[in-house]
Amino acid sequence: MVRRADWPKLHYVAHFRTARGGSGVYYQTARAELLAALGHLGLTVLDDVPGHMRLHFHLPRDLEPSLLRTAEYLGYTQALTRASRYRGMGREQKAEHMGRLLLGAQRFGEDCFVFELIWQADERARLQRSPDRRPFEYAADARSDHPAGRRFRRLSVCDAMLLLNLARVRPGFLVVDPFAGIGGIVQECRRRNLRCVCGDVDPSLAPGLCAISGGCAAIWDACHLPLPDASADVVVAEPPYHRRYRPALLGSLPEMARVLKPHATLAMLLPDEMTEEVRLHAAAAGLRPTESYPVRRARMTAQALVFQRRQAARRTLDTLLRVS
Repeated sequence: MVRRADWPKLHYVAHFRTARGGSGVYYQTARAELLAALGHLGLTVLDDVPGHMRLHFHLPRDLEPSLLRTAEYLGYTQALTRASRYRGMGREQKAEHMGRLLLGAQRFGEDCFVFELIWQADERARLQRSPDRRPFEYAADARSDHPAGRRFRRLSVCDAMLLLNLARVRPGFLVVDPFAGIGGIVQECRRRNLRCVCGDVDPSLAPGLCAISGGCAAIWDACHLPLPDASADVVVAEPPYHRRYRPALLGSLPEMARVLKPHATLAMLLPDEMTEEVRLHAAAAGLRPTESYPVRRARMTAQALVFQRRQAARRTLDTLLRVS
């Protein structure tokens, strides 16, 4: 960390969420998302304040417009403030609190930092995109219905944004979601104007996925993806959690590795109990684990896992098993 005396005259503060979708937020996960999303801007961490879910960081002032554009796609960051340092300011200036946010002036020895709110997440828009509020059309009943109470997975908007940021998506990327469910990841890709191809094995999801993806959806078996080799810039997925789907998940890893470009990224959200087995099979498929962060889900803890495809072509898992 940088000593406070050496902090630049202007820096920024990220205020992370304490909860989203009824579940708590881990500081290290929110921090990792911010660094992944802003890493291309040359962010410098000045101080971690996990007790207040706050991170102080520096960017050149001319990069502030890029910071604000990127902030719209941060799932675990609730607000950003700009802190400007002045010397010898009058003691009559006082700090103000707006919820958890510290605004106004605060003195640190001879220095005074003035905090200004520059961005805050639009919670109303986020809730409108949440899976229990947005309509989704199923083939079974041929009408628009809300997925609340259905058997399908409901990835929260914040978690979908988290996975895309950990995958370090950039404009022009092609994103593949092989376990699309009701399209939470697809929805966030479309909001970023990213190209996205998605699919699921359940045919009843076809109408809704076609609508939310703009026609780039298919009913497929994730173990046999109908996509060319090295065609995807990133693969982002939340596979089904139930044990009966585990063979399909493990069998899909060689396919996800096959469609990824060399050195491209795979980001997945999995239950804790599955992570070691998935790491083992991913390594056999040519995927190198690079990051892992805890994510609270309803009544459980999951892991956001990040893998990178190796340069060299690897044999599929089936081939490795036959050789052994």
